[in-house]
Amino acid sequence: MYDIEISYLNHQLKAEAEVALEKHYPFNASINWQGELPDIGPASGNAQIDGDLKAVNLKLITDSPFKVSTHGQISLSDSAPKLKLQGE
Repeated sequence: MYDIEISYLNHQLKAEAEVALEKHYPFNASINWQGELPDIGPASGNAQIDGDLKAVNLKLITDSPFKVSTHGQISLSDSAPKLKLQGE
């Protein structure tokens, strides 16, 4: 498990990640961030990422200044990457 914490001025980021030394290198990661945006105010969100060398799954959420949720998959097993995303 790898942990990262970054703070700069009014911004913070915390991330955790793990990768397995197995076929296709499965991994997972979570990221949480928050900060202040000029003329807007507080902003925060998080991301969950998991997959392997064949596909990557994404779940991205912002909590403020507005609520947005996006999820999808990046397929890496074809000759060109394919991206499928849905959001609310």
